[in-house]
Amino acid sequence: MRLYRISDREVEGIVSAAHQITHDDKGNARLTGRADDGREIVVIVAADDPTLAITLRKQLIMRAEFDSDANAISITLRDDEPAPRGDEVHERAVVALSDGQPIEVQILYPDLGIDEPLERAAARYDLDLEALKAAARSAHAAPDRRISVEVELRG
Repeated sequence: MRLYRISDREVEGIVSAAHQITHDDKGNARLTGRADDGREIVVIVAADDPTLAITLRKQLIMRAEFDSDANAISITLRDDEPAPRGDEVHERAVVALSDGQPIEVQILYPDLGIDEPLERAAARYDLDLEALKAAARSAHAAPDRRISVEVELRG
């Protein structure tokens, strides 16, 4: 829940008053509702352990910027304090971490290609590769400006 900034109270509210309830092929309940700020949230409750709940945002908003002077793309996954550490996942890619969770992906020399560095970051941290590529390509196409990419998560 930390990655998406969903509070326990919001999860409890969705569980008690979901506006849509479906079940996946494993029998897990998928409860959809709105967080306090209006974001649509999915709470998945495990069929074999109803005390286990997983939360997902229906949409992910990424901000990306291509700094032409530094020849680097920065993709912000969530607003947070400056990252206390980074993980070099590729010789040209670093994932900034806060509490062990990815908050930013940085790609150096994107003109040499973005696919391989982003594939490594996505694989290591289970990130949406297509969304990362869309954000990086959009930023590269509009240098020295911050762009936002809103991605609906697959259901």
